[in-house]
Amino acid sequence: MTTEEGKLLRCNRSIQAEGAFGQLKHNRNFKRFLTGGKVKVLAELLFLGLSQNIAHLLAKCNSGLQNLHLIQPKAYLNF
Repeated sequence: MTTEEGKLLRCNRSIQAEGAFGQLKHNRNFKRFLTGGKVKVLAELLFLGLSQNIAHLLAKCNSGLQNLHLIQPKAYLNF
C-alpha cells in the first residue's frame, strides 16, 4: 500500500468506488432495497452492479473511450 504501485492503484480505486455509489444513488434514484433477506438483497445488489457496469460500458463505447483509464499504472511502473 505504501509503494509507488500501491499508491497509484489505491488512488484509482478510491475514485472509481465513490463514483459507482454516487451514480447508483443520484442518477438511478436508488434509495433502498426493495426486497428483504440477505439472499434477496445480495441478488438485488448484484443486479444493480451489473446494470451499472453495462451502462458504463455503453457510455464508453458511444464516446469512443475504450481502453482508456483514469490512471495508467503500466505507463509508470514495470510489471
